[in-house]
Amino acid sequence: MQIDTAFILAAGLGTRMRPLTLQIPKPLIKVNGISFIDRIITHLNNYGIKNIIVNASYKHDQITEHVKQYSNVQVSYEDTPLETGGGLSKALPLIGNKPFFCITSDIIWDCNLQNPLSLLAGNYKPSSYGLLALKHTEHAFGYYGEGDFKLHKNQLQFASPAPYVFAGLQILNPKVFDLEYTKSLGKKFALNKLYRQFTNKFNGIEFIGNWYHIGDVKAKERYERLY
Repeated sequence: MQIDTAFILAAGLGTRMRPLTLQIPKPLIKVNGISFIDRIITHLNNYGIKNIIVNASYKHDQITEHVKQYSNVQVSYEDTPLETGGGLSKALPLIGNKPFFCITSDIIWDCNLQNPLSLLAGNYKPSSYGLLALKHTEHAFGYYGEGDFKLHKNQLQFASPAPYVFAGLQILNPKVFDLEYTKSLGKKFALNKLYRQFTNKFNGIEFIGNWYHIGDVKAKERYERLY
C-alpha cells in the first residue's frame, strides 16, 4: 500500500530523559550528534513521504523552529499534552482520511536488514484499524519489560509475559477516530485503549531489523558507547 503521510509523536514531557529535557524537548536530543526527530524525518523522506505532521506541546517553540528546515513538515500544537490518541485525533485535519504512519520519537532504527516502513506498508490490510511493528523482547535494545503481545497469524493478542513489544512504528486508519467508542474517550486518551478495545481489528508484524529504544539517559549513554 502506498503511504504518503506520517505523524511523529513529539509532545511528551520526556521526564525519563531528565536532566537533558530540562533545557530541550526530547525529540531534539542528539544521540551521536543527530537528534531523534532528524533521524526519523530522514527515514521518512528517503521513503518518499510527502506530508509529515509533528505534534508539539512541551517546549513546542523549539520543535516548531527546528522543523522549519523541512518543507514537508507541519506542527500540530497542543496546549497540554493530549497523549497519543488525543494528539492524533486533534491533528486529523492535517493528516487526512487515508492510512498513515505513526511513529514515536524516542526510537532509532536502520534499514540494513529490513526497512520497517516498507514492512508495514507491504503488509497493511485496509480493512483493519492498524498494523503495529513489533520487536522480540530478546532483541529489543533499551527495553526491560516482560513484553505486551503475542502474535498468531499477525493477529495481536495481549499477554504478560509475552515475546513481543510494540516497536513504536505503525500504520493507522483514520476511521478508528470516527468510532463512537473513540469519541467517548474525550480529548485526552492513549492509543493503547483502542488496541485493547478493538484487538481483533489491529494486526501486528515482527520487525527483525536493528532497533533501539532510547527511553532514558542510561539507554542513550549505552547506545553511544556501543555505536
